[in-house]
Amino acid sequence: MASTSQEERGSSAKFFSKRGRFEPCRSCWRPKCFVPLEGTEFPIKGFVDEDGKELNDSSLGECFKVGRHGEHLMVPFQCELFHIRNIMGRNPWNVTRKDEMVRIFARRTSLDAFWSREPPTVAKNLRECIRTQNSAVKFGFGCVVPPMGPFPLDDVTGMTDAVSVLDRSLDKGIYGEQVQWETFRKTMSAVTNVSQAGVYGMGDSVGSYERKKIWISSSVSHKFWFGRFMEGLHKRVGEIRKQDKHLTIEVLVAIRDLLEVRWSRTSSEDKQTRIKLAETDAWFIVDF
Repeated sequence: MASTSQEERGSSAKFFSKRGRFEPCRSCWRPKCFVPLEGTEFPIKGFVDEDGKELNDSSLGECFKVGRHGEHLMVPFQCELFHIRNIMGRNPWNVTRKDEMVRIFARRTSLDAFWSREPPTVAKNLRECIRTQNSAVKFGFGCVVPPMGPFPLDDVTGMTDAVSVLDRSLDKGIYGEQVQWETFRKTMSAVTNVSQAGVYGMGDSVGSYERKKIWISSSVSHKFWFGRFMEGLHKRVGEIRKQDKHLTIEVLVAIRDLLEVRWSRTSSEDKQTRIKLAETDAWFIVDF
């Protein structure tokens, strides 16, 4: 066996220090093994039309249900064991239901982040990466792929907040079995607001845009992985859109009758209330 150079030992120690007392992962990516864990059912709506009706598409196949080759070359990836270590600073306990739930939810968030991109996009990116590496070998450049890990012993991707968003998405809904996208995405907005209101709210992570103002934010909801996760989650759960219904003449007449009653019961001296009633009546007449 060839001896390890001092430079290689130094590099290994540098990587090891990122993981504290935990040894860095040296496993390889096996996409077909990366499937949802049993224990919690997460809805997969597939594709829906404007009315929220699910479209039958035989090409969906294993969408959102399995990893794909080259996935780890598009999205930062850590297995759920490492996420537990990052968040809790310890190994999971098999007898703890909470740890098992973290594993299940972390696996689902990773799959959602992966499936934020369509299969042809992932496959094409993999082919181009292989082509680039072949060119590097041809010209003697060595490996051009940057280090894919290890990541620091910290929740740098925002997994804790991603799990919260995912958990919110399983709440009981009004128009469906679960709450809709426009409802549970507000959890991400809350995470952003709280992060920016805190002492580290004006960090130096990524530029944010809101109401024609640009500032620097360290909120995890603005980071690359979290953005991909939200995109994939949106694609998986779909979105039911309730279109505005037209008002029939009967409804319009009934509304005007109610306004007439309010007008008759309002004192002529209460000009402010009468103005509001008149404006409301005019709005219905003009718009409908």
